[in-house]
Amino acid sequence: MKKVIHTENKIINIWVVEDNLRYRKSLAGLINSTPGMHCVHSFVSCEEAIDILRTDNTPEVILLDIGLPGISGIQGIEKFKELSPTTLIVILTIYDDNDKVLMHFVRVLLDIY
Repeated sequence: MKKVIHTENKIINIWVVEDNLRYRKSLAGLINSTPGMHCVHSFVSCEEAIDILRTDNTPEVILLDIGLPGISGIQGIEKFKELSPTTLIVILTIYDDNDKVLMHFVRVLLDIY
């Protein structure tokens, strides 16, 4: 496990990719009210985030919903890591069935590889 060292001057840039407007705004607000963190962008889809990632500074962290319209969060992971390999991705999900989430990951990974 990597050790993360925080300094007072270091701001962690975080992007949120979430299609639920209320949840997306709540996450961004919580992040922006937390010392040492800044929600630089929030997006409704992977497509929007990928377009900006091609031209903007890369975030340290992406909070990523898996159940998105268009490119799903799971499918988006490959593109995010291709464009920004050092960015950490945290998966967000409303599913409470771990087996269902795991099987979804496996299906997508089998399609990718």
